[in-house]
Formats: sequence, structure tokens, C-alpha cells
Amino acid sequence: MTAREAVADWLFAIASAALAPVRRRRRRELAAPSTAVRRILVLTPESGVGNLVLLSGLLANVRRLYPQAHVTLAVPPSERVRSIIGAELVDDVLPFDPRSRR
Repeated sequence: MTAREAVADWLFAIASAALAPVRRRRRRELAAPSTAVRRILVLTPESGVGNLVLLSGLLANVRRLYPQAHVTLAVPPSERVRSIIGAELVDDVLPFDPRSRR
């Protein structure tokens, strides 16, 4: 092991020890999310198949963390949204035009 690698390992150990309490606190916060969240709006300007498939993972985690929240997905109008994003992931699908100023 070179001196450079030894210093890098030493700095990594110090940083890991310093960040350990922060990581533990963050895990506790994620394990018991606030129940005050009642409505969540997820807004995406893309309605491509790949983007919706990736978005489904995010929506599954939102639903897992906030099971009582009313989740609305705002996407450009498309027929494939409901076939990719199931009813168990979102309560409502709100069509919108991303180019609109409203």
C-alpha cells in the first residue's frame, strides 16, 4: 500500500465515522415518514414509455412511504399512461400541456 492509498483510506474512515450519525437519523426519518402529507403531485413533462416505466419505481416508493396520501400524476395526454402506470400507484392522472404557460 502506498502512502497515498493509506491517506485515502484514513480520510475515508474519518468521513464515514463523521457521517454515521447523519445516516442513522436519515434512515429513521425514512422509516417513519410524516403522516401530515395528504396530497402529492408528481409532474413530468415526458410521457414516453421508458420515462413512464422509470417513473413507476418512484411512484411505488411514494406510495410505500405515504400510503394515506392522494397521489396525482400530471403528464402530457397519452393513451399508454394508464396501461403503464397502474391504478395502485396513483389515484388520479391529470393531463397537461408542458408547453402551456398555465
